[in-house]
Amino acid sequence: MMSGIHILTNSPSSSLPSIVHSSIAEITSGTFSPCLKRPIAMGYVATKHAKAGTEINVSVRGKMQKAEVTKMPFVETHYYRAP
Repeated sequence: MMSGIHILTNSPSSSLPSIVHSSIAEITSGTFSPCLKRPIAMGYVATKHAKAGTEINVSVRGKMQKAEVTKMPFVETHYYRAP
């Protein structure tokens, strides 16, 4: 299931989560969010671990970092929708 992932440690902005293949998750992309002021990523997480708030580990520049599965979108949208 496609999920959002917040990296819980303050990695440098140039340190993006690398693609991690495991039985739990596969990160497909990551970056630093200037709105949230923290690193974020998107990826596929196994269904039983995809609940928001679940802590997982991801590899950032070869080091394991704690991360948390979150709902997407990361920032609430305020689009106007015509009736």
